[in-house]
Amino acid sequence: MTLEKDVIPKLKDVTWERLGGELMIMLEPHEVITLDDPEGQVGELLRLLSEGTQPVDVLTRRLQRSFPDVTAAEVADCIDGLDSLRMLERASTPAGLTQRQQERYFSNSVFFSHFATLSREREEFQRR
Repeated sequence: MTLEKDVIPKLKDVTWERLGGELMIMLEPHEVITLDDPEGQVGELLRLLSEGTQPVDVLTRRLQRSFPDVTAAEVADCIDGLDSLRMLERASTPAGLTQRQQERYFSNSVFFSHFATLSREREEFQRR
């Protein structure tokens, strides 16, 4: 998947813990995945993504401060992988819903967040 330049990815509400060279990531109370991360690059990317404030090119430059050998292609691949696990969503404000609708459909939005990805915002499910 190729992201538009202005998309700001945001890590969903997940918890992770480093165990040796691996990251244990809890997506849901009953769903934990393990990712190899011997040098800590993925953990740092998760931390940056949790801020939900910067596009991929800025995330790449920030990650390269600590890990100079990381390439933009590797960051993009990692973001694609995290998105395929439904760990990411767009950090943008909901498009197409008024403030009143956002308040009205808040519970639905929280539910749909589990299915949202970078290419399909949670509000898109509500509009259907």
